[in-house]
Amino acid sequence: MAMQKEYITVDEFERHLLTIDATLMGGDVLPGFSVAIREIFPQVD
Repeated sequence: MAMQKEYITVDEFERHLLTIDATLMGGDVLPGFSVAIREIFPQVD
């Protein structure tokens, strides 16, 4: 089963479910920033 993480954006109060294959974007706070979720959360066997 793919690992999933959930986050809530501060200004929109919307929930977004991220899978291990998603990319987290910096938006207006960190323009140009992006990082793959798999780089933050290593998969556990």
